[in-house]
Amino acid sequence: MEKTISVSLLALMGAFAATSAHAEGKSRFNVGVNVYTQDEADLDVTLTSIVGRYNHTVASNGAFDFGLEGELSYGIIGDDVSVPVFESTVDVDVDAEFGAAAFATAAYNFTETGSNVFVRLGYAYQEVEASAGGISEGAEGDGFAYGIGTNVMFNAKHGIRGDWTRLDGDDSDADLFSVSYVFRY
Repeated sequence: MEKTISVSLLALMGAFAATSAHAEGKSRFNVGVNVYTQDEADLDVTLTSIVGRYNHTVASNGAFDFGLEGELSYGIIGDDVSVPVFESTVDVDVDAEFGAAAFATAAYNFTETGSNVFVRLGYAYQEVEASAGGISEGAEGDGFAYGIGTNVMFNAKHGIRGDWTRLDGDDSDADLFSVSYVFRY
């Protein structure tokens, strides 16, 4: 599943990158940090991942841009949580592993350099691993994802991005906060 999603997203990103060579300013590459928080069933987990994104504008009508976005992430900082078991607790080490997502985006441009506010709707997949007492177990979740954010451009090519995304998974929900560097070309 992980390889299929990775290859599909990389192919999508490559296809848009190839077409963007003819459309100056239609593509944005981001690299940054995601902070993933989940607070359900007496568990409060915070995980940190490095993230790379590619966004390509497929239609524009002046102030509004409509595009597609692909995202790949890999965990770099895990969390230690105490899980209640009967009348005791067990300390569990939780780590983010691989993550992937694909989104449709709509943005309103509020400056000439391309600063904007955007919304995104799509699908997200995330793998995590938990270990305790020498036993490790992997889990994966996927589902509908939606969010809002902004790209603040310092000039026509460079800027920063901040966004919030809600992941509505089959078994659980999570919030994702992200800050990244933006390169527009």
